Amino acid sequence: MRPDLDELRDYLKSVLVRGEFRLASGRISPYYIDGRKVSLYSRTAYLIGSAILEVVESEGIGIVAGLTMGADPIVGAVITCAGMKGREVRGLIVRKEPKGHGLRSQIEGPSFREGERALVVDDVATTGGSILKAVEVLRSAGLKVDSAMVLVDREEGAEESLAREGISLRSLFRLSELV
Repeated sequence: MRPDLDELRDYLKSVLVRGEFRLASGRISPYYIDGRKVSLYSRTAYLIGSAILEVVESEGIGIVAGLTMGADPIVGAVITCAGMKGREVRGLIVRKEPKGHGLRSQIEGPSFREGERALVVDDVATTGGSILKAVEVLRSAGLKVDSAMVLVDREEGAEESLAREGISLRSLFRLSELV
């Protein structure tokens, strides 16, 4: 593992909380990882953005997108790291519901063309439900979405659920690497 990912793993371990928690999926878990405690910290945001940018560049992806709120700082980190390297990567934020005023948009960000490929990002995946919501909106807008990437895969079915929809899931870490 790269030294920068070792550092990121150590930070994720430090914010992992033990107890009894209801997750967005509705499941109860003895572990909770607040992704924003990691993605909204300058050093780890840089580490996250750099790691995901490697995937974006290696696959020729021009758009990084995700469902608000967990994905917002990750999208920002990736596009900032891209900009620091002189690369062009656009970020899109997917609202859970269309905005109730103005243009009534459900996708926020720069324009894109039908058929462009997007990588969906999120902080944590349990069943993949949040990722699937984002994918549905992005695909209905004409984007090609066949991959997703998260900081932590809780190893509770997201990979299989997404695969059924033609989406490969990558993670920087699996929960079993942190507990």
